[in-house]
Amino acid sequence: MNDLTLPRELIDSRRWRSLRTPARALFLELCMSYDGRNNGRIRLAKREAAFLIRMSLGAAVRAFNELIAAGLISNAGRGQRFASKWRLTHLPVEAAGNAPKLKAA
Repeated sequence: MNDLTLPRELIDSRRWRSLRTPARALFLELCMSYDGRNNGRIRLAKREAAFLIRMSLGAAVRAFNELIAAGLISNAGRGQRFASKWRLTHLPVEAAGNAPKLKAA
């Protein structure tokens, strides 16, 4: 199990403070999916996100768009048969298999 730590600079930033609650909840779900090696390859479908954060599909899509607009996440690959891949912009993107296991800081 990885600990989840968010940098003070992030949670004190205007872009974090401007987020509505659903976008914050979605961001935490994405952070919890980060294992120290998979930034840029975090898979989360919009329907799955809606289920996890207990909201409608439309609300989940708006939360994704809000996070993208705030620059906190980026889409690293569109899903066709599989969920889209996401990147947390406050963390480095690791080469597969080459990075040490890190806390989601």
